[in-house]
Amino acid sequence: MKAMIIKPLLALIALILAAPALAAGAPQPSPLVVLRSNVMLEGETVLLGDLFEPAGEAADTIVAYAPPPGRRAIFDANWLARVAQRFQLEWRPRSRYDRAVVERLSTRITGAEVEAELRRELVLMGFGEDHEIELSNGSLHIDIPVDQPPTVAVSNLSVDERSQRFVATVSAPAGHPQARRLNVAGRVYKVVELPVLRRNMMPGEVIDQEDLSWVRVRVAQVRTTTATEAGQLVGTEPRRPLRAGQPVRMIDVRAPLLVRKGDFVTMIYDTPAMRLTATGRALTNGSKGDSVRVLNTSTNKTIEAIADGPNEVLVVVAGRMARN
Repeated sequence: MKAMIIKPLLALIALILAAPALAAGAPQPSPLVVLRSNVMLEGETVLLGDLFEPAGEAADTIVAYAPPPGRRAIFDANWLARVAQRFQLEWRPRSRYDRAVVERLSTRITGAEVEAELRRELVLMGFGEDHEIELSNGSLHIDIPVDQPPTVAVSNLSVDERSQRFVATVSAPAGHPQARRLNVAGRVYKVVELPVLRRNMMPGEVIDQEDLSWVRVRVAQVRTTTATEAGQLVGTEPRRPLRAGQPVRMIDVRAPLLVRKGDFVTMIYDTPAMRLTATGRALTNGSKGDSVRVLNTSTNKTIEAIADGPNEVLVVVAGRMARN
């Protein structure tokens, strides 16, 4: 009875011990291949190893061209399946929506950098610092490979004297045999610096030199009534609320009010022989030298006067101002 139990047990132990040896001699399954759905590249080509991992000995094989710098390309499920089958990779798309997005890294040259180079060339043509340019394509930029220098060159620049419009050829990198070339267009504008307010200001506030800053404005946008010198604004006050950073028209400011409607004022009547004063109430506003109407609070009569100082008016007699 014991012999009958021991024999099967020994056979089972022998089978367990022999299992590793049997496994070592059996064919191993292929490693699991994974699709890289988002790929960032610097070079001009797409390798098998860029798309699949692991890709085996063929990992460095070129399977497609990379998109231009700064652009991307999409490889769909059918194309990927054909590539995997060709190189005997154990990969199949799970659905028709499987894809690989390949993006080419780049160095971006901005429109501002292109403008700067154009401006340097325009200076050589006589368009000085009192000019600015505007590109027709406001979103202009140039993407170049990351291994190339981010330089710009301008050639074939010409400006129409009448319309001030220009055309030019821009290439990047400058002087490179594989430089990308673009035709650009735009316009040259003459500009002038104008004084503007640093902060919003209200009537009653006197504008000081420290309240002013300067902005560049196109000459075509400057009106004949626009203040062009700081001296035209310093010492004045707004007639209405004025916003910071905006050109100021002369009609928007005035000399500070010395007399305000509703305030009590001192009326002065001056002659070589005498000087009379009385109290009145201003019926209109007035800056220095302005004609104002004043109610004489003693006689209840309205007279004409000239604003002369803070809450002081000179009485006008016989069509002229009686003053020493």
